[in-house]
Amino acid sequence: MRRTPLLALVALVFSGALSCRRGDSHPAQKGGEEPEVRRLELKADEALSRGRAHFAHLLLSKARGSGELSPLGDVTDVRARAVIDGPNVALSDAESALEEGAPVEALTAAPELAALMSDPAFLRAVERARRGNQDSPPAFEPAPPGAVDARALAELLKEAEAHRTSGLVVLRDGKLVGEWYFGQRKQRIEAMSATKSIVSLAVGLLIDDGKIESLDAPVSRFFPEWKGTLKEGITLRQLMSHTSGLEARRTTEDIYPQADFVRSALDAPLAAPPGTAFSYNNQAVNLLAGAVSAAAGEPIDEYLRHRLFAPLGIDDVTWSRDRAGNRHGMSGLQIHPMDFARIGQMLLDGGTWNGRRIVSAPWIEASALRPSQGFDPLCGLLWWRTQRANRYLIDEPLIAQLREARFGERSISKLQPLVGRAIEETRFRDELRQRLRNFEISRLERILAERHLGKPLPDEIFGYSARGSLGQVLLVVPKYRLVVVRMAVPRREVRPNALEFPELFALARGLVEPGWQPPELKLEHEEGLE
Repeated sequence: MRRTPLLALVALVFSGALSCRRGDSHPAQKGGEEPEVRRLELKADEALSRGRAHFAHLLLSKARGSGELSPLGDVTDVRARAVIDGPNVALSDAESALEEGAPVEALTAAPELAALMSDPAFLRAVERARRGNQDSPPAFEPAPPGAVDARALAELLKEAEAHRTSGLVVLRDGKLVGEWYFGQRKQRIEAMSATKSIVSLAVGLLIDDGKIESLDAPVSRFFPEWKGTLKEGITLRQLMSHTSGLEARRTTEDIYPQADFVRSALDAPLAAPPGTAFSYNNQAVNLLAGAVSAAAGEPIDEYLRHRLFAPLGIDDVTWSRDRAGNRHGMSGLQIHPMDFARIGQMLLDGGTWNGRRIVSAPWIEASALRPSQGFDPLCGLLWWRTQRANRYLIDEPLIAQLREARFGERSISKLQPLVGRAIEETRFRDELRQRLRNFEISRLERILAERHLGKPLPDEIFGYSARGSLGQVLLVVPKYRLVVVRMAVPRREVRPNALEFPELFALARGLVEPGWQPPELKLEHEEGLE
């Protein structure tokens, strides 16, 4: 006998939840349901009951084009994803659905999610939903007036809103200058590649705990299949400094389709002898997360939950998994901006929180304050040393590389007046917009990113930061006792590059150095740029 669709059984019970959700994002839904969205939800639930999970997911994607799904529509989509991708991938969707008001009973009764009923992360999400998703207790007292420059703060807020920021937190000397959400609700936000810096913290904690003896431990200690191969000598340090030599594209589109991120990294061929070249490597960090889990004897997120998050009072963190259950390393941490700021303040305080030692001060020095290799002086151990003014340099080798890439002589000629000048990032982008078309800028920026052309000047390191695409940033500035977190939630109607916020670092410096303006330097007058 065919199973009665779950959505039809409980629609009346939860009819109040069907009418609207997520604040005021869709005012037209208030006071009544959108017929087309509801029709598609019911049709999707019927399709899922017939074993057509892909069709159900397609119908719900179409429904989202007409409006917001109801909480029960979200449940149906989570169930469909569990069939399509497996429970490990569906977990993130289930956690988000619970946070946004999905009925707990509908999720916990779904047979497609039975495998999650013993998963600690899912059970925590269920318990939190039953408690009402309360915010973490306040961690910081208000900062006194004048803690930062008022005019600079006003400029930061104006630009943050213009760049569609979803969460901004500023701390000064351990006190809260403010938190701003620009009309959006408080929520966990995907940290993107800023996750890598938290993976780095996990390595430091394991060294402190004696579970990893050294950064120079071979990866083959955790993955014996590398023993007796050319990869046998690759170390944890090389995974963390992007010098492992493992072949990988800078982007991630070839990683996400893989069922097992760790296996994909283990199977990657060598593109260069280990330690001989710098290449930003998402595959290597996924493998590092696997090594962390092996060393800890538990998944990285569970280890960090009791070793880092709980001591800081952070109780609402989620972490994405691949279909095999591996936690992502290249990205995948979802965290509230305020909780990200707690981590920053702990680091600023030398690895302590409320008098309790969390991570050793030498690890912070080694991972965040010193270069990790001799190729890119801005790159620490999955942290970025942050310049006062990030500068870009157009030089003759770059012009030659552009020619090899068939960038076009006409476009190259427009760049010739910039050759030999080290230009602050914001001004550099303005110069490009004046000279090049959008597609030319995109191609040029890809080459600049691959070469890591922002170059530090003597005594110009401002602090250190965790960074991810969409402009996700945790900035720590020890000299001025400053922590800034900026995060953005992607939206269907906004192109991802519109969320980037490269001006953040200069604006943050203005908070503590009023009136500062980054100079433009001529190459021939600058020491240390060669």
